[in-house]
Amino acid sequence: MTSINHRNHDDKHLRFSPKRSTLIFLVLVALGTMAFIPTHNLPYHYLINAAMNALHFPAGVLLCSLLTTLFTYLPKWISRYRWLAILFSFSILIAIELVQPLVGRTRSYEDLLWGASGVLIAFAYLTLHPFRQIVIALALVLVSFSTIPLVSHATNLYRLHQRMPILTTFSEDQDIDFWEPASQERFFLKTTDDGADRFLRTEIKHSGWSGVTFVNPDIDWSMFTQLCFKSRLSNSAELHTRIDDRASHDYQTRFHAQFSISTQWQSFCVPLLHIRNPSGDRLLTNSIVRVVFFAAGQNDGLILDLDDLVLRP
Repeated sequence: MTSINHRNHDDKHLRFSPKRSTLIFLVLVALGTMAFIPTHNLPYHYLINAAMNALHFPAGVLLCSLLTTLFTYLPKWISRYRWLAILFSFSILIAIELVQPLVGRTRSYEDLLWGASGVLIAFAYLTLHPFRQIVIALALVLVSFSTIPLVSHATNLYRLHQRMPILTTFSEDQDIDFWEPASQERFFLKTTDDGADRFLRTEIKHSGWSGVTFVNPDIDWSMFTQLCFKSRLSNSAELHTRIDDRASHDYQTRFHAQFSISTQWQSFCVPLLHIRNPSGDRLLTNSIVRVVFFAAGQNDGLILDLDDLVLRP
């Protein structure tokens, strides 16, 4: 009897009340359900994805907390191995990531890492009682890092809303945050020789379909009829412009335009009114996700300059 009472005393701080355990379980069910909801057709899906990614850390905390407290109610020969709560938590997180591609989502090792971090923080908080203050401080640091993409995306979305219909003029250093390399390209902001203007320069380091991508953070383009930009290449060549909406996933579901570009600055406009992909389906201009500027073929060493990406009514 003494040993049982002693075990119950040791496990008391690990146990949640039935009401709290039920609440945690319901929250986990809600978070688990969200993990299987396709978001690519939802408005502001980039923002939603960033918010859902930030929830992986608290989800890991809640999952491990619930499993750890459940272990205290099991027979003594099992409950002494409460570290198995970590193993079960990891297994559930891995299973969720493996199943996501079956429902139109993509698996993410980063999400798994954040969930695993939450699991370890929860287990340390519950079992390392003397070090709880350190664990809490570490948890706050991890929460801050996990929300950086969400805050960054929300900030970019607000900035674009404020200056519409101008997407980017590269007048601010933060404008480069909207751009991504297509592969191994190096891109950076460059100032004109007279110092009057800045533009985006992309150095293509390999051959093939290489260039740079403007990532649209959920801005609605349906009120505009043209996407205009300025460009030049270090050698005269063909510049391809590809536009994707949320449903785009291959060549047949994307819009393509092609321009002959010289070594001098030129202005170009892509029509947005009733744009269609090669399959004949219209792209949804209220859900454009990216615009890719690239050159095809033997382009190793080619330099692509872009400036003044603007939407016109």
